[in-house]
Amino acid sequence: MLTQKACRPAGIGLAGALIVVSVAAALGVSQWRYQAATDTYNDALALVDGIASTSQARTVQFDIALAGQRFSEHRNPTDLALLQAAGGELAPAISAINPGGATTNALRAVAAARPVSTPR
Repeated sequence: MLTQKACRPAGIGLAGALIVVSVAAALGVSQWRYQAATDTYNDALALVDGIASTSQARTVQFDIALAGQRFSEHRNPTDLALLQAAGGELAPAISAINPGGATTNALRAVAAARPVSTPR
């Protein structure tokens, strides 16, 4: 009888210690996973500006194509003005994609491009 009473507090202490260790491990894993999810979310947010800039440059390219098609069909000075205006928006749109500056000769050529001249 005496040995059962003596072992009982040790068993309770061991169970309590096991519970504390389990809770601490669960909290640690939860914090680790939360930090990983937060980092992934922040990485995704960093891409939003690049996606928007790329979309804007794509829109400008379509505007140039449309204005060029209209000008080639009608040879109207208004269409030429639209083509030149769209062409002027291309370099800033491409620069927004790569704010550090042009890194290839092709990008430098686009950034240095002049508006379309009037045909004679």
